[in-house]
Amino acid sequence: MPRVRAVAGLSMLAAACLLGTPAGKFEPARGPRGVTAELRLVERGQLQGELLAVAESALVVRTSVITVVRYQSLRVGVFRQVGTVSFGGRAPANRDRERLRRVSRFPQGLSPELLQRLLQAYGQAEPAVY
Repeated sequence: MPRVRAVAGLSMLAAACLLGTPAGKFEPARGPRGVTAELRLVERGQLQGELLAVAESALVVRTSVITVVRYQSLRVGVFRQVGTVSFGGRAPANRDRERLRRVSRFPQGLSPELLQRLLQAYGQAEPAVY
């Protein structure tokens, strides 16, 4: 019986390795960028840019400038090669938040110092806020 369990376990492990997108085809795994996000806002249309970081109350996105998009301003987000997340004006479920954090450029988050360096690099005194 233990041998049957071991074989079954190895079979399941092998099958799991074949599921999902291979790293070579997953855009964020091929370079130092976050996924592309298309964000539909509650009131002001939409934004498109690179997902830089996922914070407790907002997403940080690089459009033509560094932008903080509060969850309360978001209706839905479509994240290339990841999927769609419904916000409905509130924070996403923890599972969705962690999934987005892992595919952002800065999965460890943005410290105030790092955010200031990014803003300086883009010639901004402060981020655009939605």
